Amino acid sequence: MLTFLLVLQAGVGAAWFDPAFMRRRDHAPVRGQPTTIDYFVDPEGVVIDCEVRSSHVSERSRERICANVVGRDAGSAPLDFDGNPAFGIATLVSTSGGADRSLRPDFEVVVSEMPGDVGRKRVRLIASIDESGGVSRCMHFFEEDIEFAQVACEQAATLRFRVRVNEAGEPVSYMDVMDADFVRYTAAD
Repeated sequence: MLTFLLVLQAGVGAAWFDPAFMRRRDHAPVRGQPTTIDYFVDPEGVVIDCEVRSSHVSERSRERICANVVGRDAGSAPLDFDGNPAFGIATLVSTSGGADRSLRPDFEVVVSEMPGDVGRKRVRLIASIDESGGVSRCMHFFEEDIEFAQVACEQAATLRFRVRVNEAGEPVSYMDVMDADFVRYTAAD
């Protein structure tokens, strides 16, 4: 059975995918393996760009997947922090074969100490990325990660992310859900 996880939170950053869009077989091109696809959606809910992030998908399949969805109505638009329709990244993960463990974090935060014996912790953030690729606003995705998210958002503000463009080729601000990995540094490293 094919199931999907839409990586966006209700409210801020949320995009709603139409059920017909979700039923497309293109979302899971390799049977039994999870597939992750980023859709860049405009404020009208139309897919204007697509990127298959899973390493096991062939280039030919990547091109086919994206050619079949760009220009299509995916549902509703993502929302910015003020609740207005915005450009945004909607990540769709087919979970027919488990988690897509090939995905790397958007960035890492190296720390000297972490709670318990944990050597690595992933934190999910919701961020508004400006026209130059900078983070203009950021917050936690999961309630239990608030303290980690505050530190990750401070680090994200020092970085530059992908500049996205609209249909006219002009840079636009957009909403994104990103992962930051906290990595414990030890003297042995």
